Amino acid sequence: MNTVKKIAKNSIYLFGADVINKISLLLIAIFIARFLGDAEFGRYSFAIAFSFFFFILGNFGLNNLIIRDVSKKRDEVKKYVDNVLSLRLIFSVISFFLLIIIINLMNYPSSVKLIVYLFGLYSILDTVSEMFKAVFYAFEEIKYIAITRIINKSLILIFSLLALFFGYGLLYVAYIFVISILIDILLSFLIVQKKFTKVSFGRDTAFWKFLLRKAWPFLLLNFFTIIYFKIDIVMLSKISGDSVVGWYNAAYQLIEGIMMIPIIFMSVVFPVMSRLSAQSKESLIISCQKSLKYLIIIALPIAVGTFLLSGRFIYWFYGPEFVNAGSSLNIIVLSIIFIFAVRPLSYSLIVIEKQRLNLFFVIIASIINIILNLILIPKYAGNGAAISTLICEIILFALIYCFFIKYFRKINILRIFFKPFIAAIAMGIFTFFFFKLNLVLLVGFSAIVYTLFILIFKTFKKDDVSLFRELIKNDQP
Repeated sequence: MNTVKKIAKNSIYLFGADVINKISLLLIAIFIARFLGDAEFGRYSFAIAFSFFFFILGNFGLNNLIIRDVSKKRDEVKKYVDNVLSLRLIFSVISFFLLIIIINLMNYPSSVKLIVYLFGLYSILDTVSEMFKAVFYAFEEIKYIAITRIINKSLILIFSLLALFFGYGLLYVAYIFVISILIDILLSFLIVQKKFTKVSFGRDTAFWKFLLRKAWPFLLLNFFTIIYFKIDIVMLSKISGDSVVGWYNAAYQLIEGIMMIPIIFMSVVFPVMSRLSAQSKESLIISCQKSLKYLIIIALPIAVGTFLLSGRFIYWFYGPEFVNAGSSLNIIVLSIIFIFAVRPLSYSLIVIEKQRLNLFFVIIASIINIILNLILIPKYAGNGAAISTLICEIILFALIYCFFIKYFRKINILRIFFKPFIAAIAMGIFTFFFFKLNLVLLVGFSAIVYTLFILIFKTFKKDDVSLFRELIKNDQP
């Protein structure tokens, strides 16, 4: 199998697994919200967000090392797996004890603490599962990642729905999460044991020091990334209470799945950008512009449509108890434009080996996010957290664009935005006038209107096919 076909096949596996993963998590959130109400959904949201910080400590960036190093030296897979497993167990124990200490210092009720313990245990155990999946990545056997993730999320979704349907509460859902991740670990372990290497505990302390020395930049990047995306929920829980967390996260859950679109798109385009950069810097800039254009064409109708229909989406997914989430969704969805737009610029910097700037940008954005949340949440609650998210995405885009100009050249952002923006406005006018139409039909007809205007404005030029030609160009094995 040549390189491109293998990449395409792995991309399909990964995309399918990610879609099922996101849909499953969204459905679980919707079921918890509908069966248990806003306050319990708020506790679930807080427990998941809080436990992410301890997942990062338990992980310690070691998965990145396995993927990077074992993919180059596959004969050393046993050395890496055995020693990372030992370190993973040590850090998992430390992480869990820290979680217990910190949640008790925060003076939450015993019922909330028990939920946090269980979801924290789930997240920490997930670091062991993800270590085995890092081996699948290193050997480019993405199908095993897809299989294990689909089984895990299917078990959680099916048994959580059954528990909720028969009147069991959030505590039982938390137990289901823990049992499901134990099954995932067992299955992943058996695949690694059979297909790749025999697993045992490593005791090479010199190698441990090497691993920790190499892993800490990944730990730092992952930690600040989690702060950037999850700290608002933790702060909302402490400042505004469970119901507000439930409303805010109900809005955020609807947007979170959409955020994977630019990630998947750029993971496919990135090898092309790298190849074009070897030809000339101008070729790289052109591929970045085209990627930016395509992502903006996708982002603008999502932002405009969701902004106009936010209340109907919230009611349709979550029910009348979550009507207060509509205003937060209005604000958060605008950040989609900047999240989509920043990806091609960021990847262009990675191509020229300026990836350390990503850590710098994330640290700055995380600090600003915390400060803004401290100012805005006490006054505006969930809307304050949403405003903070939007401002930080704008700042992040501005920072990366400034550095893009420094290392490349200025690109006409307004020109790239103009035609898709007019098409989105036309779609928005149609959506506004036919607001009371059946929601599914309205979304479908609005998409058709947007597409027609994109074609009428001749947004796609003849040279736009060049990037797609590069994507399907056959490489040698």
